[in-house]
Amino acid sequence: MNMQEKGTITSWKGNKNMFNIQSILLPATGPSCITWQDEDGLRYIANIKVRLELDPYYQDCMWLTEEYQEKERTMADIAEQFGVSPMTINKWLVRHNIDTRPRGARAKRDEDDN
Repeated sequence: MNMQEKGTITSWKGNKNMFNIQSILLPATGPSCITWQDEDGLRYIANIKVRLELDPYYQDCMWLTEEYQEKERTMADIAEQFGVSPMTINKWLVRHNIDTRPRGARAKRDEDDN
């Protein structure tokens, strides 16, 4: 299935804010889009990127970006969740070109002074 091909929806329930879509046929990986129409004739489209779920999550660029940059978790906190060292998390941040924050108490003090 490529970007032009559509997913298949066999059933869905929803209101104007949230949809519960079931039985969607999508490609194993890559981008796809699905379209559907509600009872009032309104048409909807959803662009979906399907990706393999990596185990452990810290190796996944999207997950790591969200946890480290958006939620501002520390490398040590993420490392503790998976039983690995903070350097392992640092390695994956570098591998995914995710900018790292200054580390240590001194960096925190310098940040507070500004």
